[in-house]
Parts: sequence; structure tokens; C-alpha cells
Amino acid sequence: MEERDLIRLELESLYSQLEKALYRKGKEREVNRLFTQILDKSFKILNQKIEKGEKLNPGDPLDLLLLRTMHDYLLELWGQGELEEAKEVAMDLISLIEDQILREMFTIFGLGLVAKIPLHRWIGEYWLPEDGEVYNSYFFPSFSKRVEGLVDRYFEQLVAQFKGE
Repeated sequence: MEERDLIRLELESLYSQLEKALYRKGKEREVNRLFTQILDKSFKILNQKIEKGEKLNPGDPLDLLLLRTMHDYLLELWGQGELEEAKEVAMDLISLIEDQILREMFTIFGLGLVAKIPLHRWIGEYWLPEDGEVYNSYFFPSFSKRVEGLVDRYFEQLVAQFKGE
């Protein structure tokens, strides 16, 4: 078995444990421990891919897990009010993803972060995870019409930040 397959299986196992822990009361420490392990393993692989100049392809099972991890991490940061760090994650993902739908989804997330919209308001007013179809087994790239106002108002600012201006 190749190293990529072993890493994928390990991440899948950690996510399975995390999902079970999320539904049990009093397991916050276990949830944090498991998510930290997932992040550590994912960052290691992601950094290797960046060094090689590789993109993330959601058709690849390991890359899909890496995308899920970064998506979860972005939402965690956003929920904690770490908007600048969450925006950096979104911008990194925009440049690392081969998939157009996911790139657009993270771009729209970036717009919400530039606009400094709190996550609790973002969900439901702008992002509609319950209303759309699941994309690639995990992602919800469905947004309300309100996003158009964000595009009009903040897109150029996001592009400038993306370019480092």
C-alpha cells in the first residue's frame, strides 16, 4: 500500500472518530484533540503539495480529505472571530484548488470574510448549506442572492488582497 493510501486511511479513521465524538456530550477535549491531529497531518501533506507545486483535486480521495480539513478549519477560525486568518485560508485554497465550483465557493467565502460578516449571520443569510445539493460528498456551494451585493462591493478588495496589494 502506498504512503498516500495509508495517510488517507488514517485521516478517514480520525474523521470517523471525530464525527462520533461530536455527537457525545462532554467530549470537547476529545474533539479538539482529534481535530488537532487531523490538522497536523493535513498541513504536513498540504505543505508537501505546495512545495511540489501541486494543486488539490477533489477527485483524489486524499485531496478531498485535505479540502474538507481546510474547509472545516476555515469555518472554525471564522466562528471564533479570526477573520483575517480565515480569509488567508480561503485565499490559499482559491489558489490551490483545481475544481472551479470549489474555487468559486471559497472566493465567495473570502468575500464574506472581507466584509467581516460573522459566521452565525453568514449561515442562512448568505450561505445556504441546507438548501443546496452536496458537492463532492461534503461541500455546499449554495448561496443566496445577497451574495451578489458582496461581489459588487468587495470583489476588487479581495482581488487586491489576493495579489498582496
